[in-house]
Amino acid sequence: MSGMNYYFYNQEDVQNDTAPEYLIPPEPEEVVRKKRLTGRVVTTVVALILAVAVMAGMLATVLNNVRNGRPTPAATPDPAPVATQETPGGAQTQNPPAGQQAEPGSSTITLNVSEDTRTVVTDVTEVVKQVIPSIVAIDNSFTERERTIYGVYEYDVMGTGSGVIIGKSDTELLIVTNNHVISGANELKVRFLGDGEAPAQVRGTNAGMDLAVIVVQMADIDAYTQQMISVATLGDSDLLQMGEPVIAIGNAQGLGQSVTTGVVSALDREVTSDEGLTGRFIQTDAAINHGNSGGALLNSWGEVIGINTLRVDGSAVEGIGFAIPITKARETIERLMNLGIHERVPEEERGYIGISVTTADDVTGAYVTAVHEDSAGERAGLVVGDVIKQVDDIEVTTADELISALEFFAAGDVVDVIIDHRTAGGTVEQKIQITLQPKDGYLPTEAPEEEEGAEEDDGQ
Repeated sequence: MSGMNYYFYNQEDVQNDTAPEYLIPPEPEEVVRKKRLTGRVVTTVVALILAVAVMAGMLATVLNNVRNGRPTPAATPDPAPVATQETPGGAQTQNPPAGQQAEPGSSTITLNVSEDTRTVVTDVTEVVKQVIPSIVAIDNSFTERERTIYGVYEYDVMGTGSGVIIGKSDTELLIVTNNHVISGANELKVRFLGDGEAPAQVRGTNAGMDLAVIVVQMADIDAYTQQMISVATLGDSDLLQMGEPVIAIGNAQGLGQSVTTGVVSALDREVTSDEGLTGRFIQTDAAINHGNSGGALLNSWGEVIGINTLRVDGSAVEGIGFAIPITKARETIERLMNLGIHERVPEEERGYIGISVTTADDVTGAYVTAVHEDSAGERAGLVVGDVIKQVDDIEVTTADELISALEFFAAGDVVDVIIDHRTAGGTVEQKIQITLQPKDGYLPTEAPEEEEGAEEDDGQ
């Protein structure tokens, strides 16, 4: 048996897999099945762990993008094309695709482009539905006078403007507007949303603020219109910010209620009107056309934050309008609301004081520059240098306001006048009574009837 090699394998060799395969006894079937089942379980667990890890990574990425304000695309887009731009020397530099950083020292120019999507809401229909029943059109029938070398010509004119309903009782409706809308009116008519209309009377005016309150009797308003009208809510113009959206509603071009939108362009803007009045206003690019004067400037909640009053015209000007801040105007409006009704007296029946006045710097009121001989003013004790501050319940801050106030009084009326009277010891406030006279009752006999410059003092 030479030439044959024998190897002996014990049980330890079989367990260590060092014995030949044919010497290892086969495992029982039950053991094989358990091993197969164990392998499948292990494989499934590993797969689940990997899947959870992948999902966790994706979720972390999404949360990080949301936290940093970046959109999360559903799929990775194709690489963006590389943009090039030409330099003065003819060379071109490349802009890398969005999201890639330029290498240090390279000439690549990158742009910081926002990928956010924003929604701007411009629908103001609900605000308009809520507020427009409180906005009215005002028609002013007045007499225009034109002085020529051939005499003074008079002709009737119809002006138009807007107003805001600010108060309502069982008997009357109160409307705020601009003083220049109702100034000089022989007759006032208010037109409501729809076809309703009614006559109006002046409750009070303040020419310096360009504000007026007029009143409409509820008995003059038809039942249908009474159900439609509403009272506006006043806001706080001190809370406005530049860029804040605003809505202007008024009787544009006399065509009836209309709506325009814009933003607050500037606050506390100092402007001088064509009448020479200087004030501080809200500036807006919401279109304020002729006829919008006296209408409402609203915030996004439908609150009145301004009374539209001015627009700037010119070929080089576009989108500039002004409104009186409502917070600044509120005190004046409340005072005018509580005055008695004033009916404008026909010119031939009006009463006069017989003085000349002007608006002086640093003086609140009508400054007396001349007192005509034997006039109502002279008999009441007025002297040059006195300042008229109030006629009955009408406040006077300028010479124009005094002229407007006297349009409501007839010759023979006795009026209470508050003045600042100059004395040797200083200025003292006094209350005097003046019995108004007809226009020709105080003029000096030696003075010509149409004395140059008398037009300015007419009505005093």
